[in-house]
Amino acid sequence: MSKVVPTPTQHDDELLSSSQHHHDDEESLLFKEKKKRPAILSCLLSVRLFLIVVITLVVLTTAVSIWLTSYLVNEQASLESVEILIQNINEKVHSFLNGQLVPAKQVADQVAYDYHYGYIDVADSIRNYLYSKLKVYEITLVNICFGNYGLNMLQTVTIGPVGQWVWAKKMPGENLLSWELDPNTGIITKPYVLNFTVYNVAKVDYYIESMSLLKDNPNGAFGNVYQVINSSMQTYWSTPVYNRTDLSTKQVIGIVKVNIALDLIAKFLASLKVLDRGYIVLSEFSNGYVLGSSLEIPGLQFKRINASSITARNAGEVMKQVMSQQNDQVQFTTTVAGVKYLVSSKPYTFYNIRWRMTLVFEDNEIKEAIITSSYIILGVTCGVALIGVIVSALIGYIVTNPFVKLQQDFKKIEVLDLINIKPRSSIFSEAKSIYSSLTDTVSWLSEFRAFLPDSVLNQLENSKAQNHLDTPQTSMKAVGDKKNKPSNDKKTDSEMGSHASSHSRSLMEETQSKLAESMLKRNQQANMFKLGLSFKECCVLNMTILNLNEQEFEDPEILNQTVSKVLTGISTICKTVRGDLQIKSYNEFSVIFADRPKVSLVGLDCSMKILTGIGHLNQQLQKQGLSTLKIGIGVSSGDSLLGNVGNKQLRYFTLIGSVVNRARDLCFLSQELDVPVVVDRATQKAGDDEYVFRPVERYLEGSKGISTVYGCLNRKRIENDEWLYELDKQNQNAKFKEYSEHFSKLFEKDDIKEDEIATTRDFLSISAAQMPSDKVIARLNRVIEAMNQERKQLSQAKLYHSKVRTVLNGFMENSNEPLLL
Repeated sequence: MSKVVPTPTQHDDELLSSSQHHHDDEESLLFKEKKKRPAILSCLLSVRLFLIVVITLVVLTTAVSIWLTSYLVNEQASLESVEILIQNINEKVHSFLNGQLVPAKQVADQVAYDYHYGYIDVADSIRNYLYSKLKVYEITLVNICFGNYGLNMLQTVTIGPVGQWVWAKKMPGENLLSWELDPNTGIITKPYVLNFTVYNVAKVDYYIESMSLLKDNPNGAFGNVYQVINSSMQTYWSTPVYNRTDLSTKQVIGIVKVNIALDLIAKFLASLKVLDRGYIVLSEFSNGYVLGSSLEIPGLQFKRINASSITARNAGEVMKQVMSQQNDQVQFTTTVAGVKYLVSSKPYTFYNIRWRMTLVFEDNEIKEAIITSSYIILGVTCGVALIGVIVSALIGYIVTNPFVKLQQDFKKIEVLDLINIKPRSSIFSEAKSIYSSLTDTVSWLSEFRAFLPDSVLNQLENSKAQNHLDTPQTSMKAVGDKKNKPSNDKKTDSEMGSHASSHSRSLMEETQSKLAESMLKRNQQANMFKLGLSFKECCVLNMTILNLNEQEFEDPEILNQTVSKVLTGISTICKTVRGDLQIKSYNEFSVIFADRPKVSLVGLDCSMKILTGIGHLNQQLQKQGLSTLKIGIGVSSGDSLLGNVGNKQLRYFTLIGSVVNRARDLCFLSQELDVPVVVDRATQKAGDDEYVFRPVERYLEGSKGISTVYGCLNRKRIENDEWLYELDKQNQNAKFKEYSEHFSKLFEKDDIKEDEIATTRDFLSISAAQMPSDKVIARLNRVIEAMNQERKQLSQAKLYHSKVRTVLNGFMENSNEPLLL
């Protein structure tokens, strides 16, 4: 394989000469015979054997160490796991409590905010608003009431003891009225119940308690937990309501009160599992009443029970010790009724709420886990030791085998064959580091390879294939020379009768053979990217996508995606057909095919594939409601100068000749005539058996004369199962053939009769009327009409041609006529 060898820059002749001598000295070392180790020594110093011995010793030592230290390590690990369990349970309970209490505050704050800024009012219209809060947030009561400064009014929606939804109101001058609502719609289902009892908002218990709490908590606070008769425990949040005529004074005129039931908290705590015999108790700091527990506490749903009164699992005695502690957060061990417990207590605080979360574990249960885990580790250790000894030999092979793969990968890197290099890994840090560096290098080279012109990559591929074919022949030739030359020399020397001269000549020619072989290798490497131009038959594709710009795609992201898809698609197709893609700009590309048989057919095949790819992309753009891309492709074939130009510091693969300009002009004609692919005469002749063409224009290229250029329509070959499509195409091809005959008569035939001219004119006129969107026929029809108007003889139509040129015109403002300069 040939490899890419960077060439340093040297301007000084003496330095260059010195470097050349040094290079020759280094190269001469290649011919020295490499010393090989004895087989026994190589086996003893094998990395594989070393790894087998080391791994076996490490596994056995590790097994003994684990057996000696397992109990202590597992004891510490078990204690740490209990700490983690305590932390996780506390966090889980804390998060759940927040999830239950936060909605009450949020609803109250939202209702107060909506009242302050006039979104709601304390009137009958507020019923649906309060109902929606109760429905969405699953609270049990939402109440907005005013009792300060002589006000006495409220609006509330609540859930009654038996689950009925009730709307109650107290307006000025009215008694307390209530209605029963439909839980699903909020519509009144029963008439109001008149309460003749005087209802004074300012003197009810919850209002008095809320006002007291607001003194220390001006932004709102939770009330005390209380037991609802024949229902669960509840608490509430109160948010102050200010006089909205002047919010800056924060004059409190009432409150928004939101109740939440604590039965979900009790159910959640009852579902928690604290190991097998542990438990959790949630109680209040102020009075020790239980809010919930994982223990089964009889009557907890219907009455308040103090934590010290719990009888299950000695929980009452444990809670007494917890409540007697001076610190809020404690963790200690205690023994009650002969059972040792690990107790952890932590406060839960949320605004003015302070509850106690207490976790209790049995010490025996913790120790049982330690002993069990020790036995498990012992069994696992023995198993690992046994398996480790058996597998050590396999690991030795697995570790050393990748070194062979590394050598193969480096050979692939020499010729940038990066696709076939797969990422590797190893359990050893050193090997893994090497693999990681190799992977990074390959990734970087892959990124760099994407910027290399296709011409460079194709030269690498050709060089690799050529070397693969030439190496065996060169080797066999060298061996043959070595075998034949001594015999020939001996025969000659025997005739001359000089044995000493024969021996010296044999040595000299053998040395020359080695030097020649070395020079051949160097020349192969140097010729990989050799400089210079040579005449070769080539085919050039020039393509432009005019409407791929910011005017058609206003969204930069969509334009970016479209340009990327175009570049990726064209590049993939060119790699498939091994074409040299040159990107002129984001919407102009050139593809060169050279030095291969049937180069014009390869170019036509590439143009058809690109056209098909753009068609698929246009279908996607149409589905997105975007403009479709309009591509023009010009294809020209012929002999041209081709090769690398530049110097050792800068090299560029170029194509010089009329083929390039002709392809660019044909691309312009493709856009103007709305024909996707326009080809020259040479390309048309090469592909006439496989593709359908029609003449589209007469083209004058400099001094080379007038020639006909053709539009490539499609392939002639259709799959057998597409007979209906093939029949339709045959009908179209027949029309194109008739058109081509008329075109040839008019523009290419030397002697054309008047009746043939009339027939051609009639055919073009009818075709132009039938196919008004065909720019080619319309243009030819206009050309004939113009020639008639200017009284040109149509018999001389073969002299008609088009030129593609760039013109510089000057204009005045608001004028469409160019200035005569």
